[in-house]
Amino acid sequence: SWNHHSYSWADRVRLVYSGIKNFIIKPGLDFNSDWVISDSYNGVKTRKTLGAFSEFNYDLKKFLQFSLVLRQDMIDGKFLPFIPALGIEYKPFKNINLTISTNLCRNYRFPTLNDLYFEPYGNPHLKPETDYAVEGGMVYNFRKKDDSFFVETELTGYYSKMINLILWLPTTSGSYEPINISEVHARGLETGLNLSWSLYRFRFSFNNTYNYCRSSNEKSTSPEDNSKGKQLIYTPEHTLNSTLTINRNEFYGSYIFSYISERYTSTDNTSYMPGYYLSNIILGKNFHLKNFILSLQLHLNNLFDLDYQSIANRPIPGRNYALTLKFNFRK
Repeated sequence: SWNHHSYSWADRVRLVYSGIKNFIIKPGLDFNSDWVISDSYNGVKTRKTLGAFSEFNYDLKKFLQFSLVLRQDMIDGKFLPFIPALGIEYKPFKNINLTISTNLCRNYRFPTLNDLYFEPYGNPHLKPETDYAVEGGMVYNFRKKDDSFFVETELTGYYSKMINLILWLPTTSGSYEPINISEVHARGLETGLNLSWSLYRFRFSFNNTYNYCRSSNEKSTSPEDNSKGKQLIYTPEHTLNSTLTINRNEFYGSYIFSYISERYTSTDNTSYMPGYYLSNIILGKNFHLKNFILSLQLHLNNLFDLDYQSIANRPIPGRNYALTLKFNFRK
């Protein structure tokens, strides 16, 4: 028999200081302790993580906001590199809800216990990954006073340089193992359009997101390595998600549409899985009962019985159904 037991202990401390006009400080501490006994780890593995951070927010005349986050983590008594993040928001108009923002940050990710110790595929020689990222974008929204119409649109561009990216790649035996990729550049655009309106006592909402992502390996490890400049495996360049929802008298129905473009299954991009279109439907009813809301939902997944795979050689179920019951408590 296979034995796996994991235990975690987490503590969080959050403080807020607002004694200075237009200035807020939010310091905090995070402590996590993980203890795993697993046959797949070949014994007992532990990890203790301590993180100290502080967020500084400053508002300049309500149209310009600055935020600075400084974080220092320690894993098993060893300090990790310092992590800073800077954000700026600018609202150029008083009567138009337009926000222009930019963010710059450095991230650092230590390998997980699975990355290091999962037998027989874990890699105890993995290096931590470092990420330098910048993004900028704008958000505009408009709402009528009677709430009969709402529109929001968003456009964001981003660029990220990742050093020693940890990625699980397929092996010749058909399994997967984690390795470090020396240098990866990710860049792209994210757009969104959200609409909401009322008509004949019906409430309609139409939410859309599109993501273009180009993530490529920028360094070869050997003369035989043909992955330089190629898209990372299982990372689609184009992703589209749309949801149309209709509500009336606590009855609701949603049609969810997704498009995922082709995904490469080899690092040199010579083999790939084709893109696919997926449709799901949700029908439901909310019941208000004193201090909680009971929600009954019927899910119809993969409406058109599409034959597709998200990961090679791992087929996804065809048309399938699910019935769910949710309880939401309210004070």
